[in-house]
Amino acid sequence: MRLKAFQVKNYKTIQDSGRVEIDSNVACLMGKNESGKSASMQALWKFNNVSGSKFDRLFDLPAEQYTRLRGTDPEVVVLEFTMEPADKLAFLADFKALKTAPDVVTVHSTYDGKRTFDVQLNYTPARYSTISATIQSIIPALGTVEQNTTDAAEKEKLLAAVTALTTMQTSAAPDKTAEEVGTAIIKAALASLQAIPPERLGATLHKTAVTALSGFAVHSQAADMKGKVDKWLDAHLPVFIYFEDYGRLKTRMNLTDFIAKQLQHIQNALKDSEEQMLVRTQIALFEWAKLDPAELQKLGLPKQATETQEVVNRRKDERARILESASYHLSGDWMDWWDQRTHTLHISADGDDLELRVSDNVNPWKIPFGERSRGFQWFFSFYLTFLVESGKAYRGAIVLLDEPGLHLHPKAQLKLLAFFQRIAKKNQVVYSSHSMFMVDPNHVDNVRTVYLKAEDPENPKSRAYTHVSSGPEPEGDSETLLPMQAAGAYQLAQTLFLGKRTLIVEGISDYWLIKAVSNYLQEKTKDGLHDDTVVLWAGGTSHMLPLASVISSGEQLGPNRMAVLLDSDRAGADKAKKLIDMLVHGQDSVMLMGDIINIPRAQAEDVPTFDELLRGLKEMGRTPVNAPTRKAGETNVELLQRLFQENGWGDLTHEMKAKVMLHMVDLWRSGTLIPEAETLVRARAVVSAVNSAFDKLFAGGAVLAVSGGRP
Repeated sequence: MRLKAFQVKNYKTIQDSGRVEIDSNVACLMGKNESGKSASMQALWKFNNVSGSKFDRLFDLPAEQYTRLRGTDPEVVVLEFTMEPADKLAFLADFKALKTAPDVVTVHSTYDGKRTFDVQLNYTPARYSTISATIQSIIPALGTVEQNTTDAAEKEKLLAAVTALTTMQTSAAPDKTAEEVGTAIIKAALASLQAIPPERLGATLHKTAVTALSGFAVHSQAADMKGKVDKWLDAHLPVFIYFEDYGRLKTRMNLTDFIAKQLQHIQNALKDSEEQMLVRTQIALFEWAKLDPAELQKLGLPKQATETQEVVNRRKDERARILESASYHLSGDWMDWWDQRTHTLHISADGDDLELRVSDNVNPWKIPFGERSRGFQWFFSFYLTFLVESGKAYRGAIVLLDEPGLHLHPKAQLKLLAFFQRIAKKNQVVYSSHSMFMVDPNHVDNVRTVYLKAEDPENPKSRAYTHVSSGPEPEGDSETLLPMQAAGAYQLAQTLFLGKRTLIVEGISDYWLIKAVSNYLQEKTKDGLHDDTVVLWAGGTSHMLPLASVISSGEQLGPNRMAVLLDSDRAGADKAKKLIDMLVHGQDSVMLMGDIINIPRAQAEDVPTFDELLRGLKEMGRTPVNAPTRKAGETNVELLQRLFQENGWGDLTHEMKAKVMLHMVDLWRSGTLIPEAETLVRARAVVSAVNSAFDKLFAGGAVLAVSGGRP
């Protein structure tokens, strides 16, 4: 299962975070210090983890609510999960009476861990009327065969079958369900029928009756279907792995102290959060290296009165060999991810203490672990915890990272983002940050802003609680939005000074579409956008001219060629005329989306089919009662607008249109939805037009303006 959305309530600084929909691969919680990012992730972690941590009213309830809520069991998290194909197969294997597996599962959890599940089950109880005709025909057929046989044993089996089937028939009524008829009666009839050779009744009749009774027997065991489904879902929920900076390993570890704290951790008796995180990582170190702390402690004891020096030397040599072997094991797979240098880890023993040191290909000296860079300490400690705890999970775990890369160089932070995308193929990742370099330029839609929202905005002294933006549209004050703005400014600077091809689109939904179709085409047929094309979104047609002016002025700094993507609607056509006047060779370089894909008044939403947009709409939880029939010459946006009005949802706003596009693109990226053939034809036309125009620019040295869509 993958986490689709979450809501946190009654937890530390959070009264109600609001429903937060997140990316199915990697999601970023962006906000300033003390905004509640850590609290949001800790609440998710305590919902389901392998380290035994649970909600604690004393430390987790909002302080001002403690007196009122401590005697109750308040709801703390609401989580929505999507069922992946493998989940659905496993589900249907265990629930054969159901026609289809659910797409979405919603879980409500309280402080005491009481979970309730909201799930749509495609189940209609089977009634006796569905098999009554078959049973009615099989009984006289059995009687006829019985009268014509002289074999005593066969006659006995036939009579038993007639009796069992007649018993079921008399105990049933057309409107009775399989559960009401009873599993024992149905199975007795089925077993008696299966004892008869098929050829005695006719293979077709026998097979029809056996199939009908087998299916009816399955339905008879569907008593408390919802309860059984809830139990199955509870057992298959993904585990959360949480890691923060407090979990960084230290250079030295006292075995006696660790063994005592390990026991406290197992008993959930460690209340200090920093101590909990450190002990978790230390446990992971021992488990991954396959070390037994009690054994190491025993092997390192001083000479005992009953021991010879030879025995003491041997056990100390054994401890040294164990640690040498563990050191080799620890220097393995994780180094493929950390490419700053090639590191080797060394564990040694000094009495009752273990010491962790690190050497690398640049510096051969064994430096104490705590004296290495904070970035290295964090990465190794996190990955160790991830390896161990994800290995304990029955299925792909969800990784929660609090301020990852905080001590990494900006370039290393960008590499960390690529690392997240790699592990997200198996393990969904949610991370928090306040760094502009932790905004993934290729996945800006995965950011959710976290900020403190005042109960009374007019009162500067009003109590403020944590709130999280529901979708990719950023919310919050200027300090919250600063990293997003800085990331955009950094990308713009990269474009001005380093980028060769700059494609400006009107809004964020256009950006998602262009990146998604380009990445898809590049992966499948290697004909996406040029690798050095940088895509920027202007934030609407009103911002196109100023941004295009800034970018075009960078031409004097180097080979930075520009394209502007506009709609073929009225606003886009107006801006196109102005760009023609402003830019060099504008008449030759300005193209409109409608001209590219042959659809008048086309916007970016006209690249996919309307059915694909409907899939995105349904992912948002909006299923139209009836989809209107397209009118002649009607665009996808116009049809979508009519659909909203006819279903009583009001007008189609820019924000809602962007959300529809985002959900559809997310289905493409996850592989849940494959772009339709006609969509790919239009996508190739757009990508080809942009690439060809850039090629022309590089040949002729002109500045380009191209067209696209708007949010």
